[in-house]
Amino acid sequence: MKSCVWPRCSLDSNVTKSRFFILILLANVLVLAGGFYYLQSLYSKAITPAEAPNIEQAAELKTKGPKPEPVVFNSPPEVIIRTNDFHWRQVESADYRTYIANLRGIGCPEATIKDIILTDIMKLFAQKRGQFYQNGREYKFWETSEKRALTARQLEEREKQLSKIDKEVPSILRELLGVNYDRELNRYFVDSREDDRRFSFVPETKRTQLLALREQIEGLKEHVFDQTQTGQAVDFEALKKIQAHETEVLSQILTPDERQEYELRTSETAERLRKELVGFNPSEQEFREIYQLWQAHDEKFAFASADDPSAAKAKEQDRLRIEAQIKANLGPDRVVAFERAKNPDYQQLSVFAERYELPQTTAQTLFEIKQVAETARQNLMAEKNLAESERQAALKAIQEETQRAVRQNVGDKLFPAYARNVGTWMDGLGGSEAASK
Repeated sequence: MKSCVWPRCSLDSNVTKSRFFILILLANVLVLAGGFYYLQSLYSKAITPAEAPNIEQAAELKTKGPKPEPVVFNSPPEVIIRTNDFHWRQVESADYRTYIANLRGIGCPEATIKDIILTDIMKLFAQKRGQFYQNGREYKFWETSEKRALTARQLEEREKQLSKIDKEVPSILRELLGVNYDRELNRYFVDSREDDRRFSFVPETKRTQLLALREQIEGLKEHVFDQTQTGQAVDFEALKKIQAHETEVLSQILTPDERQEYELRTSETAERLRKELVGFNPSEQEFREIYQLWQAHDEKFAFASADDPSAAKAKEQDRLRIEAQIKANLGPDRVVAFERAKNPDYQQLSVFAERYELPQTTAQTLFEIKQVAETARQNLMAEKNLAESERQAALKAIQEETQRAVRQNVGDKLFPAYARNVGTWMDGLGGSEAASK
């Protein structure tokens, strides 16, 4: 037996393997070719290209020609069970309460029900409003505009009817759907998802419960206050019952910590503080502490009669106590900021600075400029030994110096906006020349 040198032995082995794979490949090709031939023969028996009908022949075969052989499938034919036909008239009703009940009966989602009813009601009242925007005259193309304009009597009647309609729509939507009209209408124009952001501290299931409770409580309170429009006194006992009901339901939905967070985000006290503390820029902890003091105060005097002198006196004393407590909790610098934020002029300046992305220190500087200018004007006006011409010249100089100082702090670009929005007081410093020039 001859010895095998490695390179040659490896080559012979590779040749042997290549021949083997070629044989296997040829065998597979033959099998595939045979299968293809078999399938092609079956297909040609069904229809050959020469026998294939064109579009016109196909149409003729459909009506006159022989029917094709039925094709047999292994799976059973589909069985379609036809139930009773559904018609919308089975659900729709002229009575909205019945209409809503029928929609719920067929499993219509609440959100869809609300959209359907709201749209229907808005169209209905749009028609009612529309009839007061025309004078009722038959359209004549040759009539000029003044003939078709509403008369003074019609304008007066229109305003009366529109006012009535504007009160009816919110009441009806509250009764039928338990929703706030203004809030729902805003969603068709600007959906800011305010509720999702405000209630983001709880899961969606609790959020849904809170929103439903809010609508319910608002509806109950509206009903109580609507009665006062007929001349009746406010039913404080009814309001107390509503508040007790709200408290009970909230305790079932929320944990104590969640309840406190809910109050900070939704209560009337918190909403009031967010307006009153403009310019103070409280920290979260400062706001919580101030809120707790005022919340206890508001709850204590929530149902106090404005006609009771003793209650009014007690309320004022408690207010002074809270103010003193707030200042005691704040440091000296924060007390200064707290007192300054009570000034409406400073609050306006703070809003202006925030709107135009200016530092809060700019609002403080502008506030000081205004105080200095007005004090200088008061002193000048109180000076009795000045001639009128000298007084007017001095007032004019105060005005010009004030405008220069304001421009220096806000810039030439923002100065017209300042003068137009919060700086109209500069016009009265001296002369009649507009400050924006």
